Amino acid sequence: MLAFVDLSGVDIVTTDQEILVRLQEIEKRMDKMEATLESINSVLKKVEQNTYFGCYVEGEKLD
Repeated sequence: MLAFVDLSGVDIVTTDQEILVRLQEIEKRMDKMEATLESINSVLKKVEQNTYFGCYVEGEKLD
């Protein structure tokens, strides 16, 4: 069990179970973020594959 004092001076007690639940919630959010990033990366790869890199903008060739 962890105990600490918040800014108002009130003792806050956090049990191991509460900490475990919070960690599980964080893990679920991280899994969702990872899946979202993988999806974005997939879309970006498709865009890169379908982009014509020999185009010109204002007379300059893009790298």
